[in-house]
Amino acid sequence: MNKILFLALLLPQWLSAQSDMAVDSLQKIISQKQAARDQAGEAAALNELAKIYYDRQEDQQAMTFTEKALAVLPPGNEVLKGRLWYRKAMLIYFSGQNYTRALSLLDSAYVLLRPSGDPSILGPFLLSYGSILDQQLRHSEGRTVLMEAERIFLGNKGLASTDQLLNLYSNLLASSYALGDYQAALTFARKGIEIGKTSNNYELIADLYYNNALTLSALKYDQDSEQSYLKSLEYSRKGQVATGIISACMALGDYYLHLNQPGPGFQYLREAQTAAVRSQDFYSMATIQKIEATYYDAQKDYPKAMAAIDSCIAYFEKTSDPRFLQGSYYEKANILLALGRLDEAAAWAKKELDLSIRTKSRLQEYGCYFQLAEIEKKRNNFPQALAYFEQYAAVKDSVYNNNLEQRLAEERTKQNVEAEQDARRKAELEAQLLASRNQVYGIVALALFVILLSGGYLYRQLQSTRKQLEKQNGQLLQLNQTKDKFFGIIAHDLRNPLSAFQGVGEQLQFYLQKGDTDKLQKISGLISKSATSLSALLDNLLSWALLNRGMIPYQPEALSLATEVSNNFEIHEHAALAKDIRLESHIPADAMVQADRNAVQTILRNLIGNAVKFTPPGGHVSIRSEVEQGMILLRVNDSGAGIAAEKIPHLFTLDKRSEHGTAGEKGAGLGLLLCKELAELNKGSLHVFNVEGQGTTFEVSLPVLTSHFSPLTSRLSPLNSHL
Repeated sequence: MNKILFLALLLPQWLSAQSDMAVDSLQKIISQKQAARDQAGEAAALNELAKIYYDRQEDQQAMTFTEKALAVLPPGNEVLKGRLWYRKAMLIYFSGQNYTRALSLLDSAYVLLRPSGDPSILGPFLLSYGSILDQQLRHSEGRTVLMEAERIFLGNKGLASTDQLLNLYSNLLASSYALGDYQAALTFARKGIEIGKTSNNYELIADLYYNNALTLSALKYDQDSEQSYLKSLEYSRKGQVATGIISACMALGDYYLHLNQPGPGFQYLREAQTAAVRSQDFYSMATIQKIEATYYDAQKDYPKAMAAIDSCIAYFEKTSDPRFLQGSYYEKANILLALGRLDEAAAWAKKELDLSIRTKSRLQEYGCYFQLAEIEKKRNNFPQALAYFEQYAAVKDSVYNNNLEQRLAEERTKQNVEAEQDARRKAELEAQLLASRNQVYGIVALALFVILLSGGYLYRQLQSTRKQLEKQNGQLLQLNQTKDKFFGIIAHDLRNPLSAFQGVGEQLQFYLQKGDTDKLQKISGLISKSATSLSALLDNLLSWALLNRGMIPYQPEALSLATEVSNNFEIHEHAALAKDIRLESHIPADAMVQADRNAVQTILRNLIGNAVKFTPPGGHVSIRSEVEQGMILLRVNDSGAGIAAEKIPHLFTLDKRSEHGTAGEKGAGLGLLLCKELAELNKGSLHVFNVEGQGTTFEVSLPVLTSHFSPLTSRLSPLNSHL
């Protein structure tokens, strides 16, 4: 994660470094072209340099190199000249210095670039050109240019990014709405919204929904318009787009206030006001005041209405665009008329009339004439009232006649929209019926599947039970066989040591009377040997029986291997001395295991006893340890003759007979089986490594006590005396 963050922090620096390298390279090329008097090449390099600064938003540098390129560009390079004019126009436009000059340059660039037919140049240029034309209220020209850009983008797939297409359809929607072509506006809205499904540019998607809402509102589809405003607000909030939040909240606030729902209405207006204050959008703050004034006027709360409209007018009168004031004077005149302040009402109504004539707003103009007629009628000035009414009627007829074609177009659009909605509702109904039918089919299929699954489950359970019974029968058979072998071992191996005790008393008494001490010592040795063998046999028999019944307790504790090995060496010291066998321990003093003490002692006793048993006189038995993957590997090695290869698979089973040791020692054959099961009980294992003729190594693994063990170099413990 840190590496990714580091790379993310370095990426801007790396890109900047690459950009600086490109700048240095272009500077060298420009110098070379100047020396070679290649003005066309110099202009091309200057253009690329200007583009780098333009992309880095270093507008002053971009303008400087664009001007230099235009200054040296020789005649005949029309496409490059058009591209330079295009960039210069954009730099001027975004600086806000001279919109007229920017548009003039774009017009000239269009003339030069269009004949090239290069879609990679024309597409982005036409998108920018059409958008600016539309922003400057040249809606018809702007839409024509934007539709040409659409044809280029759709004819060259992959040329335009998703954001470019969203921007294109948002502008086409806005220009179509401004031209009153609502059918086209709705078409462009659908196209843009469909593309927006794969985009995260919330600002452009919000613009699409907002302009779509305006169109639906103009067609009186208020509920559809409301939903579209809500979608616009949703995407504006996602993208934290202040302008989008303000616009959508103002529209929703106005909508709910007109429905006389002040709760949600003022809630949305407050959200718009908060966003406007945060971004210092005074125009929106004034517009909110105008919306509130209209609502308070309708509610006959004239003091609040007057305060709101005065605040609105105070701001808009400071602006240079008179269009912002449209409707504000009219609203104030309405409030004054309701308050009976007729002279003031007439003065403000005339100000609104003058404004509508200057801005050529015929709709607002005939509204002013009607308002003035009402004022004069209340002032009992009937001749003037009649004159205003006649002017109102004349302007209204003119507006009506001029707008008749547009109204017919709107009606056709509404019919098309309603037909489309009917088709959509029909398709939705058919889809619901199909979904219901599919749901019934799905339920039936699910029921059949459940029945089939239940049958399969019961069948598998039956098969599993049958296999379990077969397995248990096999285990019972094996247990019976094991029992038979076990009793055979007991009958055979208990008999030998016990028979050694028969007649011992008479022999001892006889040799005592004769005073034959040599015979007495020999009999004493035989008795000791038989007793030791019998004791070991009984210990193993008891342990093995308890283990198989699950009665041996498993109580792991921290054990010192060196200590346990030393204790077991003492047990076998006498037998080892008798055969002149060296017992060697190479266990580090800090080697600790987590295991059951009785189990470890039983394992060591049997493995050391076996090693002594099968080691010839003069040999040695050694024990070493090492740590591997959290386990201590304890290796008991002898220098005996080893084990025949064919006997190794049967070492840890009862399918074998005990072998006699090098001095005739005898065992029951249970020791290794017991060691293996005890090692596994203690989460370890037992393995044998054998080289016939060179000795045998038994390896026991036991869990290491990691907190006490440190992998130091192996060294002899104080108990590693050679016995």
